[in-house]
Amino acid sequence: MRNMGTFTIFQTGLIANSYFIPNSDGCNIDLIPVGVVINWDCINDPRDIPDEDYTYVYSSVTDLQYDLYRIPNHTTESGIINFVRIFARAKSADITQHQDGIYKIILTDNACGNIYKSDDIDLITSYSTYNNVWTTNPRTTDAWTWTDIDNLQFGIECSSPSVATTTNSVFRPNATGFHTNMDYSNEGAATTWECVNEASPDEDTTYIRQNVGARYAPISFNLNNPTTEAGAINYVSIFARGKRTSGLANMRSLIRLAGTDKTGTTNTMGSGYVTYSDIHPLTPADDAWTWADISNLEAGVSIYVSAPAGARVTQIYVLVNYNILVNPEIRTTQTYLQVNYTVPSCECEVRKPGDKINGGEVSTCGFFTFDMTARMNQTVNYPGDLAKLLLNGAVEGETYKLDGIGADISVFDEVSLGWSGSILDNLQVGVRAKMLFGIGDIYTSRSELSVTTSQEAWNIQSDLMVRASLPSLAIET
Repeated sequence: MRNMGTFTIFQTGLIANSYFIPNSDGCNIDLIPVGVVINWDCINDPRDIPDEDYTYVYSSVTDLQYDLYRIPNHTTESGIINFVRIFARAKSADITQHQDGIYKIILTDNACGNIYKSDDIDLITSYSTYNNVWTTNPRTTDAWTWTDIDNLQFGIECSSPSVATTTNSVFRPNATGFHTNMDYSNEGAATTWECVNEASPDEDTTYIRQNVGARYAPISFNLNNPTTEAGAINYVSIFARGKRTSGLANMRSLIRLAGTDKTGTTNTMGSGYVTYSDIHPLTPADDAWTWADISNLEAGVSIYVSAPAGARVTQIYVLVNYNILVNPEIRTTQTYLQVNYTVPSCECEVRKPGDKINGGEVSTCGFFTFDMTARMNQTVNYPGDLAKLLLNGAVEGETYKLDGIGADISVFDEVSLGWSGSILDNLQVGVRAKMLFGIGDIYTSRSELSVTTSQEAWNIQSDLMVRASLPSLAIET
């Protein structure tokens, strides 16, 4: 065997990333956990599978609060750390965070002795993942070390000042009111107010019915009182869901306060249930609404039917829109750490077979292979009539169709160079490059053949074309 000598291969440093997920609470915990009872367990979702509102931590107070979390120590990682990046997935629930509210990504590597923060982040009302990069240790201003990583704690700080917004409260019938019109009958429940007070309309299961024609007939109901609601009232809306059963029917919503009635728009009722509504920015006396007014308010309808005709109402309620101050929940559902580093370079020698490398030890640069192989691929095609002719012999006057008979033969050399090795502690990869060198190729491009047999002679008709590529074969003509 010819001595192939030796050569040296240098593997330059690879860029790698390691990710660390919190595994315990750190030196400060202020936020409220939801979903599980331990803060770090609320935000330690796998990198690509955040569980959103299933588990999270939050704050809804004006004062600044923060959480810090510990991570497991690194294991086999080594090399120069290029940067650390901390990710946090968060949102301001339902309402945009106040412009003076704070949300920052924070870290410490000396147990809260010094805490370093990102710039303020403007949260939106749906979850988004934010991040901040530190290229050096902010405490020492030096390059990160793996000891720094083992000591690192990270998390978030946030505040939630009050935000002015609007909300709605709904009030439903809970007793008969001033107008107890005998033109109405209750169907499906013991009282008229119980026929129209459901949260979800039950249509023809319970309803009040109006069958007396030729005039508007009012009916009204007392409502449940406000409890903790407060804030300036913007408007009161009344909703009534009804339909006609025959003839012509018109319906108006009705509110009553301090002995004064006020009706809404006249609606022509259809044959199917429809919810009609009216908005009242002011009371029946044209005053601004107060919560005392809501406590004394009655709501109902006034219906006109032409004789003979009928109408039904299955649901009535009042919606009050008012101003409130809210501290939105600032929620964090996930946080984790990325460490980007350069794997140390390595050098190894590859020698002829039988030589030892590094005293018999496996080189850290992995294994190299070199192969050269001669290969032949061949395909032979034959029709069924050829097998019949060979097995049974020729039959007098029989025609055998041998179309498609032929061959496809390729001969080539295959040369390959491969490498495999470990680039991380738990990741081994390999690669192989191949080159093919053709020697020859023969194939049948057209094949039409038939044989007719007899005792005197065999009649053979053929149309065959065979193509060949044989670079190394010289044919003299």
